[in-house]
Amino acid sequence: MRFEIELDAEEPLSLPPEVVACIRGGTWILTLEPKPEYAGEQFRDHSAFLAGYAPEDDGLYDDV
Repeated sequence: MRFEIELDAEEPLSLPPEVVACIRGGTWILTLEPKPEYAGEQFRDHSAFLAGYAPEDDGLYDDV
């Protein structure tokens, strides 16, 4: 789950109700990071590409 939150300089952080509603018992890790600012471009996350190989393909595209 990923949410974008924009705060004014003096505004305190409060989590969106959708986030609070999803948090129940258990152990959670919440990560906060500033949103990268690119001139008119949306931030792109390439982590799916890095995790997209099947185990048998591990190392197939490594430079040797």
